[in-house]
Amino acid sequence: MRRRFLPAVLLAASLLCAPGPALAGISPPPAGAGTGTVTSVVCGLGLSGVTITTTGTCALANTAVTAGAYTNAAITVDAQGRITAAANGSSGVSVTAATPNIVVTPSPGTGTFTIGTTAALNTQSGNSAYPLATTDSGKFVYRTNTVAQTDTLSVASTSGFGSGYSFDYMTAGVGNTIAPTTSKIGNLASLLLGAYQGAFVFSDGTNYFTELGLPVPPAQTGATFLEDDMVWRSSSGTGNLVRVTSPTLVTPTLGAATATSVNGNTITGGTGTLTLAAGKTLTDTSGVGAVALKGATGGGFAQAASTDLSDTANIDLLNTAQSFTAPKRTNTGTPTIATTTFTPVFSTGQNIRIDFPPTTCTCTIAHPAAIVAGQSGMCEMVQGATSASLNPTWGSEYVYAGGTSGITLTTTLSGVDYIPYYVDSTGSFIVLGSIILKPVH
Repeated sequence: MRRRFLPAVLLAASLLCAPGPALAGISPPPAGAGTGTVTSVVCGLGLSGVTITTTGTCALANTAVTAGAYTNAAITVDAQGRITAAANGSSGVSVTAATPNIVVTPSPGTGTFTIGTTAALNTQSGNSAYPLATTDSGKFVYRTNTVAQTDTLSVASTSGFGSGYSFDYMTAGVGNTIAPTTSKIGNLASLLLGAYQGAFVFSDGTNYFTELGLPVPPAQTGATFLEDDMVWRSSSGTGNLVRVTSPTLVTPTLGAATATSVNGNTITGGTGTLTLAAGKTLTDTSGVGAVALKGATGGGFAQAASTDLSDTANIDLLNTAQSFTAPKRTNTGTPTIATTTFTPVFSTGQNIRIDFPPTTCTCTIAHPAAIVAGQSGMCEMVQGATSASLNPTWGSEYVYAGGTSGITLTTTLSGVDYIPYYVDSTGSFIVLGSIILKPVH
């Protein structure tokens, strides 16, 4: 606003006196006295000049104010209404934390009323931690990083971060963490924000506090819920929500897992074991039919389309007389020699092959390990390629017509003898049959 000051009005030395209000230094004639002659005029307060007795001038006295135009003038006025001091004012009102309340009159006022400026935007897009600064006070910090970061914040007692320091903070596509040094934020050591979540953070000079908004959900279909790590997750299942007090949840006691997965009617476990407690059965309830053991390569169980346990045409049962249309084979065990002793293991193969060493050996064939009553098979005795061994010594559990000392093997290099055997019904001894000589390999 500009104010202009009018030039002083000059007072003429010659004055026409007439009845009316008294002028400074001039007294009107008494009523009814007629006309008279002014003998002197005294210049009054605020006027400059000497007493006028004949002719002269009373002028408005100059003040210390320089004549001119002033912007947003700051002025001083005396008791006579004169401006005794003037200066240019500031272009606006500076509002600080110490500024008294500003009242708009009449309330609520009309037109546009603006104090200060809009909040400054500080966009930080780097995929690295951002140190929040004193210059961020009053700003809107917008984090557009694509990899989650932990942004740092100085202790709240640090100069510039004290009481009254505040900022707005907003994440974009990923969540971030605001981690103050020493000070707490919202009574936490650090504040985790989800994707598209905002917070207003302010300091009391000791710690930071926050007004926390919710992260924006991926969709608003009622199918997600928010957990305290500020991540929206999909809900699943049906029924009512479980609350703290009702119902009471009981943790089931689970035994050791014996298969890696259960999928429909198939249990796949590789080398795992499925164990059923005594008196328990494995039952298929899906209505697809019975289940049966899978082949040796896959293991586990599978739907039994043609391998039903009651399908005696295809399954070898223990308690049913059956006729087989394909051969049955067994593994052949090959015990190794320990010094001069062979110990067959009947659990590794129904048939046994003993390869005598290439040098002449008076060997011993010891009592087999893991024999089972009723087991039968064939012993294949192979001589060395460079030297034939003498007849071996048999353990006392072997039984042969006329005694095992009467067993005479071929001495032909690489010669082979076959001796059938049978474990008696008590599992105590092994009955050896007649020797069968095979031609040289």
